Amino acid sequence: MSDEWQEVAGRLVLWDEPKELVGTYMGFTEEDGKFGKQERHRIRTDDGSIAAFFAPSALARLLEHATQGQRMKIVYPGTTATTKSGQQFKEFRLYVSRVETDEVPF
Repeated sequence: MSDEWQEVAGRLVLWDEPKELVGTYMGFTEEDGKFGKQERHRIRTDDGSIAAFFAPSALARLLEHATQGQRMKIVYPGTTATTKSGQQFKEFRLYVSRVETDEVPF
């Protein structure tokens, strides 16, 4: 393949352990997945690579407010139990940059 083309699928990020993902939000594409239609989100990380991920419902709700080209940091501290039922769920925190950028997301 020539140097003209760059794959944008990105490495798939799994939310299986605590982690942080920092970079520029590239938006999402809708894909058929194991549980029907799912949104595959992409972030261009600070090292220039592309990280792709499916968003669990807690993260998907936060990403509804994200805009393409916005710098962000997603923090996944792990699973948390609800106080009443003890059921485990994935907790996420989303931080967006207060600094404007002219960076093109792709």
